[in-house]
Amino acid sequence: MTTTEQSEYHNETILNEFHLQSKIGNGSFSTVYKASEIRSGEIFAVKRFSDTSEYYFEREILINLPYHKNVIYIGRPYEISQNYLVLVYMDETLHDFIKRKKVLNLDEQLSISAQLASGLCHCHDNYIIHRDVTVTNVLINAIGEVRLCDFGCAYKPWMGFSAAGAPYTRAPEYLLDKCLKPEFCMDMWSYGCVIVDLFVNGETEWYDFLPDGNYRNIAKTISTKGFLTIQHNRHPIIEMTLQIDPSKRATANEVVRYIESIQ
Repeated sequence: MTTTEQSEYHNETILNEFHLQSKIGNGSFSTVYKASEIRSGEIFAVKRFSDTSEYYFEREILINLPYHKNVIYIGRPYEISQNYLVLVYMDETLHDFIKRKKVLNLDEQLSISAQLASGLCHCHDNYIIHRDVTVTNVLINAIGEVRLCDFGCAYKPWMGFSAAGAPYTRAPEYLLDKCLKPEFCMDMWSYGCVIVDLFVNGETEWYDFLPDGNYRNIAKTISTKGFLTIQHNRHPIIEMTLQIDPSKRATANEVVRYIESIQ
């Protein structure tokens, strides 16, 4: 971000309660800012929505989801304004963390893998399918704590079925129209894609294994080029989750218990 951009955000306040310091993320319907509370000086992440329905949807998900240490949560007990969510601040995305560190040791890889699986397990236990698990939707702070974020694509049983999430981490059965509704196992495929990025130590990214725009042929691609490419970095967690057959994919709870058994 340029100095001009930083100044632009730093001079903006929200309802005389927050100073916006910098933009730290953006999506189709929202922008996330690092912001300091004027009264206390405490740092938060303020998510500003351009679409009111998207705001109410994500707000409802987060308000009704019980607290878990590996899931993002609302950092203020009351709203500052419609279309704004005040969230706990985390230092960076997992994508940026991997790029910055370049080489992660096994303890770091397993710790992040376990925390993310634990956060997903909590969501699934509460009947929430995230549907957009990517390295940019996983946050990490300076002491290695991990939180799953961005529930804008989340699915609950009462909702209608529609395509959602990053195409390059969608499960094969989702891309090939072989499912009637989202299932928890779809999140576990996306989780496996994140773990690939984690274990190749920034050498490449998951979507580098896929031919451009060839998402509908993902199953064939992964069973040949993808797995062969990462053979030297293959890990049991990857094999447990990147199963073409959804019924053979490990659950989040099974991944957590597996990591606990080897740590």
